[in-house]
Amino acid sequence: MSGASGVRTDAARSGAARAAVIRLGLRLSWGAAREGKVRLVLTALGVALAVTLLLFTISGFNALEAKDVRSGWLDTSGANRMPSVDESRSDPLWWRLSYDMYDGRPISLVEVAATGPASPLVPGLERLPEPGEYYVSQALAKLLAETPADQLGSRFRGVQAGALGDEALASPETLMAVVGRSAAELESSMDAYQVRSIEAAPTEHSYSEFMKVALGIGAVGLMLPVLVFVVTSTRLAAARREERLAALRLVGATPGQVNVVAAVEAVLAAIAGTLMGFALFYIFRPLVARIPFTGEPFFTGDLSLGPLAIAGVAIGVPVAAVLASLWTLRRVQISPLGVTRKAPPKRPHAIRLLAPVVGVALLLVPALINNAQVRNFSVYVAFAAIALSIMIVGPWLTAVGSRVLAALARRDSTLIAARRLGSDSRRAFRAISGLVLAVFIGTVFTSIIATAINSGSGTFRTPDLPASTVVQAYSEPSEGAGAGADLVATLTGLEGVQAVVPVLSLPASAAGSASDWSGLITEHDWALLGGPAGNSDGSGYVALDTAHLAAGFVQAADPNAVATEAPAAVLGTSPRPDASSTTVQLIVLTDGALSSIERVRTALEVADPSGPVPYTVAEYMADEDALMNALRRMVDVGMVLCLVIAGCSLAVSVAGGLVERKRAFALLRLTGMPLRRLYRAVLLEAAVPLLLAAVVSAGVGFLVAALIFWNTDGGFTVAAPGVGYFALLIGGLIAALAIVGATLPLVGRMTEPQTARAE
Repeated sequence: MSGASGVRTDAARSGAARAAVIRLGLRLSWGAAREGKVRLVLTALGVALAVTLLLFTISGFNALEAKDVRSGWLDTSGANRMPSVDESRSDPLWWRLSYDMYDGRPISLVEVAATGPASPLVPGLERLPEPGEYYVSQALAKLLAETPADQLGSRFRGVQAGALGDEALASPETLMAVVGRSAAELESSMDAYQVRSIEAAPTEHSYSEFMKVALGIGAVGLMLPVLVFVVTSTRLAAARREERLAALRLVGATPGQVNVVAAVEAVLAAIAGTLMGFALFYIFRPLVARIPFTGEPFFTGDLSLGPLAIAGVAIGVPVAAVLASLWTLRRVQISPLGVTRKAPPKRPHAIRLLAPVVGVALLLVPALINNAQVRNFSVYVAFAAIALSIMIVGPWLTAVGSRVLAALARRDSTLIAARRLGSDSRRAFRAISGLVLAVFIGTVFTSIIATAINSGSGTFRTPDLPASTVVQAYSEPSEGAGAGADLVATLTGLEGVQAVVPVLSLPASAAGSASDWSGLITEHDWALLGGPAGNSDGSGYVALDTAHLAAGFVQAADPNAVATEAPAAVLGTSPRPDASSTTVQLIVLTDGALSSIERVRTALEVADPSGPVPYTVAEYMADEDALMNALRRMVDVGMVLCLVIAGCSLAVSVAGGLVERKRAFALLRLTGMPLRRLYRAVLLEAAVPLLLAAVVSAGVGFLVAALIFWNTDGGFTVAAPGVGYFALLIGGLIAALAIVGATLPLVGRMTEPQTARAE
């Protein structure tokens, strides 16, 4: 019994001792000096901002998935991957999906006709529209109310019956209409078909292997600066914390007790910061949802966090904070005097250069893998390894920069900066590591996009026709010259129309390998479109390539395509249309006003409701370049986000460094050093490693982009980025130095004479 009692007594003493150490940690963190409270608050704020950015990054990926789920029903076909109802018990539904435009914004038109009471129901509706009825999204309803009918409303041929629910819309600004038609009307349409269910699976993207790699790297690239920011925030003012804890070791505290004190402070700041981060996420989520990252905003609820993400962040951030805090105490555990006497850490060696070499070598491996998914995953891993290698080699580059700076030092401030960088190059590089990663990631993405654009189809050249030109390209010949003439007369009389150019098909007597995509216009119209003037009366005809004309390029057809059996002396340079010729295109030149463009579009659709949708040259080019424009937007948003995260990380690191050295700076001021020289020393400490590492990371980024292309497309040619890249890069570096400059007033306030007193 006495033995058991002794065990309980020892356990009680151990628990009491542990509780006392925890109370000491709480007292040192919050209840002691003002410096401890400031350090705790700054750390919590840094963690809160990092957690907020991390949550928005995670929720952004969830929002993209939710958008695919919402828009998946538009992929409805006769063979749905995930039927919404039991197809064996449903009645067929006539289905026709088409797209219209208004002011460059797409309008999705779903025309349906039920064949029985069990026809499947469209998402967002409680009943299918009857013939002559249509349901619209809230955004389209607002647009219809604000726009004259001859510019938009007349296209729908019916009565608005209600609004679509949000579950049918990819975005709050989606323009969509579900229109009721008769079964006979849709049955006569060539592009309508019957379905027995609505597709319930998310939208599938037919991305190329290169695009999948680019998007995967983007996800990794966005996460890395955020994780660096989390670690940076938890290591705020680490040197001052080491001194305090080393003092505890000197008065007899065990390593375990020191670890508990450090963990208490780290957990306290991390928990407070994590809670604040979640609060900031939900406060600013409605505002962030309005930002059109993908070209249109998200629903607020789509920026969601799953249970796994919530648990991972809520638990992972405090755990990471404790690990980072304990890692900073490794010198305290070895020898407390090593910290109190400022024993310098080991200098990084040149062997660190092997890290980026190994990382780049890893990018050579995926090309040897045949499986596409495994190959792409290998590229992601190699990309992350290269980013990690930059973090490894950074301290060595900082040490090299410190030696160069010391050799060039002619002022005391320069020497102070060099000694600071050389004494602990790891800590110095850690402050700017987020920005260096942002430069690397931005360089890789910008190089990839520039190369993709340069090696694309060439649609980025400027069209010959004005962007406001409306093009009606008929999939089948129109009903004849008479009907075409009536429509031309109607269009010519509309306000804002400058000219209407009908493009006629070649006569039946024409022969040639490309006669199907050649059309005839008068020489007078040829001059209106920008061609050289022909005969004085303009009665001759010019043969144009209609495929290029549909895209806005006025290009003469191949002469071999318009060859005829009749003598050239009779027909002239190009054949003349005859009774067999029909209208294949209408080119409408407008004054560029939105009302003029939409009035023309509405008139064309009313004249031929089942025909192809007219479009402007600007809309055609935007559609052709949609993927590249989306990538450009993604790169711009990604680089700005990375720079913002890295800038916050830099600000936290610089502020923490000033807190650590305020007593040393105060002593320097007491010896007579002007405040402006301290400012210069702080700026040099950030500028030297930042510029040196940024140049190296940019060079590595170009090489990585080349290897990614080599793995995916078999090429090794990478296009040089444009002026925008260098402007963003230089602007980001200047902004980083401006952030450092913004913290300089703290130097004056922290280095007052009373700060020099011993604590």
